[in-house]
Amino acid sequence: MSRCGLQLAEEVVSETSMVAWRRREEMPAGAGLPWLLGVARNVTRGLYRDELRRAALDEALRVWAGPVRT
Repeated sequence: MSRCGLQLAEEVVSETSMVAWRRREEMPAGAGLPWLLGVARNVTRGLYRDELRRAALDEALRVWAGPVRT
């Protein structure tokens, strides 16, 4: 939570749990926590990238649409 806030942290935990469940056969024996932390780090990076893409798309659409008329 200290790195990304409560809302994003909840999403990271959820996504990390899904990845861990799907890839449980790949988890190294005796190194579960470091593996899960690495998955959580990668999930966090992916969510930040997604947010940056959304923001760039929003901006591009605003520019493309032009000024809003009332």
